[in-house]
Amino acid sequence: MLKRSWAKNLLPSGLRGRDLVVWYLLALLVLLMDQLTKGWIVSEFYLGQREVITSFFNLVHVRNYGAAFSFLSDAGGWQRWFFAILSTLVSVVIVIWIANNASISNVLIIAPVQQLN
Repeated sequence: MLKRSWAKNLLPSGLRGRDLVVWYLLALLVLLMDQLTKGWIVSEFYLGQREVITSFFNLVHVRNYGAAFSFLSDAGGWQRWFFAILSTLVSVVIVIWIANNASISNVLIIAPVQQLN
């Protein structure tokens, strides 16, 4: 049996190549927008500043030196790199899993789990 090339391994059988690239580009765009808005808040808002957008949505500049809800905030900084590496590895595993096994229905099932990262 012939081995598929690395590029072909990134294409799940349920999606055509062009469709998959669109989804990967959308994910990249969301990541980019997230980082740009965080940078904008840090540069334009002083710590603790609140900007009311609507009755249910506010922008507030806060610092979280730990993980979720300041978990491990007094651990000395190692947790930032640990969770960055862990989330990168999980993302790579999910991309490879989608490429090798998933149909579009499986991709839609796993998508909400990605939001937990």
